[in-house]
Amino acid sequence: MGWRRVAFIYEESQQFAEQMEIFRLILEANDMQVVLSERVKDLSKFDFHLQSIKRQDARIIFTGFFQHELLKLFCQEQITSAVNSTLLFNGNPRRVQLDEVNFNGVKPLPEHYQYYNNEFPDDTVLYYTYDGIIAVALALNASIADLQRLDPPRRLEDFSYSDDEMARVILKNADNLDFTGLLGKFLIERGQRQGERVYIQQAQGEHLETVMVYETNSQQLLNYGDTGIKWQGGHVPVDGVTKQEMTLEISWKTRAVVFSLASFGSTMALVFLFIDIRFKNKRAIKMSSPSLSNLTVVGCLFLYTSVFALGWDKTNLPDSAIVIKCHVERMLVSVGLSLAFGSVFMKTYRIHVIFSQAVKRFKKIDLPDWKLICGVLVIAFLDCFIFIAWIALDTTTVYRLSLEQMLNETEPERELFIVPVIQYCSSKHDIYFTLVLYGVKGVLLAFGLFLAWETRNICISQLNDSKHIAASLYIVALTVALIVPTLTIVGDDVNMMFAIPGVAIVIVNTCVLLLNFIPKIRLLLTSDETRLRVSMMTPQGYGEPLASDKSVDQTNKLCNLRMDLEQKRARLRQLVKIVHQAHKWKTSSDDQ
Repeated sequence: MGWRRVAFIYEESQQFAEQMEIFRLILEANDMQVVLSERVKDLSKFDFHLQSIKRQDARIIFTGFFQHELLKLFCQEQITSAVNSTLLFNGNPRRVQLDEVNFNGVKPLPEHYQYYNNEFPDDTVLYYTYDGIIAVALALNASIADLQRLDPPRRLEDFSYSDDEMARVILKNADNLDFTGLLGKFLIERGQRQGERVYIQQAQGEHLETVMVYETNSQQLLNYGDTGIKWQGGHVPVDGVTKQEMTLEISWKTRAVVFSLASFGSTMALVFLFIDIRFKNKRAIKMSSPSLSNLTVVGCLFLYTSVFALGWDKTNLPDSAIVIKCHVERMLVSVGLSLAFGSVFMKTYRIHVIFSQAVKRFKKIDLPDWKLICGVLVIAFLDCFIFIAWIALDTTTVYRLSLEQMLNETEPERELFIVPVIQYCSSKHDIYFTLVLYGVKGVLLAFGLFLAWETRNICISQLNDSKHIAASLYIVALTVALIVPTLTIVGDDVNMMFAIPGVAIVIVNTCVLLLNFIPKIRLLLTSDETRLRVSMMTPQGYGEPLASDKSVDQTNKLCNLRMDLEQKRARLRQLVKIVHQAHKWKTSSDDQ
């Protein structure tokens, strides 16, 4: 039947209490739950017990009452409709043919047949009484020899209720009785009569039909007749509302779209990385610090990878794996932001120092790439340290948020409700660690905004990334301003909760890459390597208002002419040196 939840309601008596307790142990051994067990002491208050069963939403109810009391209960209006299809377990034996009767070798005489078939009343109580009397006689008869072996010997006539030894002998012989009476096989085990069969009857309309029989010896459940079990509505009644959890996951369409965008971005990042490494000695690339540009690409790759980690299907993952997945997602985003933006800011920081120290104050600076790379790695290591502390000090647990349950419309009669569940990671102090990470990223972005402002007036397009930084920060701020309220609105839609931040990461990432690499690639393709020059001085100076475009062009031309003059002077000095060396060589040859 598939039932797992049942309830008991029975008359408060030792007989029914013992039977129900044994039955409860059998059910629990077979993984069935007894949700309620009601003892009825006063049948006039049966409705009170019935309400208790209703509150537990028990649908399969086992009753224990004598037949006449049970009929009274079934006639109550509130349960009349429930009587139809009710199953009754009848352990009462059926009357056998007289030629089957055998009292341990004693069979009925021929004259008994006529009386049994024609005059003996058809009353089950009389059958029980007759078999009981025979059982008592056989038990006493079998005890005579055992009583003689007691010390002192006893006779049946010496029986006394206070004689425990005689009682044990009689009960021992009664426990071994095994004969065929008027109601079939009569067998006593452990002080109780064991039925040979249990007949299962069902109320079908106005009739009580025997539908199955259970053979106690072979423990087989067999069909009885051609009627069979019939249920109202044509389906087996359920034992209550069934709730089935369904973990909500991202649809394959949403995952395919976002993963495709992230894959395209990752491919583009790898192309930029290849160009940066392949042409790192070209002046157009070399001027933009290719080592730091490589860190920018690595950071962007981390961010693209976080999209794949965010969309990873966790349906069949254990909780421990889901916790690891959550930490990996956060670490990829945090470290990726530090590498991508930190490397861009460090390049701009060097320009800031060059123009504030070397150009204005004529001081020598020492900021090679490796020092700037170390600065970027310090920020990334700070992220790692925060995550290590988070994992070590705060236990992250997988929680499940249950949404509104929905009835399975395909089989409404089963009363199967689907409960959508969202899995997410959380911990007791995660808000504090998250605020620390936000604080670090806020300081980093504020530092970048400061550098963009301070280097806004540098007119050297090959070195000045202030506009790119400002554009990147603007895109980040705009994206955050859009997705935070949007995520609040979409609420429990797992597809949107993945698609919105995933697409946002791809957009910000791609914009940062394009703003940093497209100008350099364009310069690499359109500029003449031999004539590519950079003017380090401007008439308006560092941090001052910009002059007119004509003045700037004239200043750049003058600076380029000066650089050409310096190169020619250096070439001239090399030629003079060669002439001097040749003269010395000729003089030494003439002397020899």
